[in-house]
Amino acid sequence: MQTCVKKDQAPSHPRTGLGVSRWIALLLFLAASPVLAQTEEPALPSGESINTDCTDLFPEDPLTETKPGFFSFLDAPQQRISAGLESMAQSIDSFFANEQVFYKSSGSYLRYSVDSLFEEGGRLTTVGKLDISLHLPRTEQKLKLVLESDPVERQSNLQRATTNTLDTAQPETNYYAGLQSEFGKETKWRFSPSVGLKLHFPIEYYVRMRAFRDIRFTTWNLHLTESVYWYDTVGAGADSEMVWERLLDKRLLFRASSLVRNTEEYQRFDLSQVFSISQTLSERRAITYSIGFFGNSEPNIHATDYVLQARYRQIIHGDYLFMELVPQVRYRIDYAFTQEDSLLVRFEWLFRR
Repeated sequence: MQTCVKKDQAPSHPRTGLGVSRWIALLLFLAASPVLAQTEEPALPSGESINTDCTDLFPEDPLTETKPGFFSFLDAPQQRISAGLESMAQSIDSFFANEQVFYKSSGSYLRYSVDSLFEEGGRLTTVGKLDISLHLPRTEQKLKLVLESDPVERQSNLQRATTNTLDTAQPETNYYAGLQSEFGKETKWRFSPSVGLKLHFPIEYYVRMRAFRDIRFTTWNLHLTESVYWYDTVGAGADSEMVWERLLDKRLLFRASSLVRNTEEYQRFDLSQVFSISQTLSERRAITYSIGFFGNSEPNIHATDYVLQARYRQIIHGDYLFMELVPQVRYRIDYAFTQEDSLLVRFEWLFRR
């Protein structure tokens, strides 16, 4: 179920450049290339493609519309923009297979990915991961059997926020199996309790409760996520996440994500702030540019990492086989904030219903 290969082990911090700037230039070319953008691409089944047409969500000239009252700015145009923002955000999350989609999804899915991380000095790390979520029969789609590779609570803020930063110090994948339920109203707080265990020795049990709430404003959406959990080997912990979203254009989505974590294991606050812009290039291609700031409160609040990355994702076969190119530049306090370049190449098989 997992693979892990290391080649050409390098010193702890080699300084040979990888030339990530060339990869970033390549991704910018892919994003801007009119030849690629105009290539005729077969349509995808409903729900598998990116929502690239939001024309009807933006009135051509809202100032010329009849205004029945003083508070008309709260009416139809803003409702269409808000609906368009939510549709675009859900489409981006679904296309990039972001974790929150699978936590909130009412369907079943299977995802297998192979990540190859190329680092400075010629070091290569390859990791395979499998995630499965299956609705149990006769439960009215309220109970799921879940197989997770390295749950987000067992990942660092950096791994969780960038979604592609491999833990090269411990590249082996840990798998957890459990039961997950969900209840609550769509327009208010929704709750998702789960219980399970790690499928490796030593056995580790966990109990987890997540709460979600989405709040719509005129041109902004706010997503709140609260999590409390207990793993028997490391103790209790809590995560608080706040995500603001706004459409910049028909194909551009801006996000600002803030995350605070406190755990019994480390007795401190881990903090992160990530700004990103996602651009849909076609039904089969998209790219996300992001910058992240990471730190903790020990002994005082300070920065530990700065990360710049671009994440290009494309469907390369049918509606289930994806490829990603993710060049990243990282500055961390452990190496006096010296630039570290890396490139991640991912192939992902994603089946959902």
